Amino acid sequence: MTRGRPGRPGRPARRLTVSIEPLPPATKRAMLEGVRSGPIIAGAYTSPEGTCPMLAAHRRGGRTSLATFARAWDSYTGAPKARLATQRELRRAPADN
Repeated sequence: MTRGRPGRPGRPARRLTVSIEPLPPATKRAMLEGVRSGPIIAGAYTSPEGTCPMLAAHRRGGRTSLATFARAWDSYTGAPKARLATQRELRRAPADN
């Protein structure tokens, strides 16, 4: 799976950033806690290897449901099936704010 179009580098990364910005602060904090504490995956909502960032947030009290984030995460990672997220991918998680 290709990510973005030729000549438009970073587009999936930008979409991911834009999808994180409107999240409530409590959800951002819960997602950040989840990313720091548990195995995070790409390519699925959950698997034996871990959970996606939004489910990790939900399990820590961030009860926001946002399909925009899920689509942006999938586009950014380009994972065709469940796998552990890379450190590079995890750096796009919400920052402390």
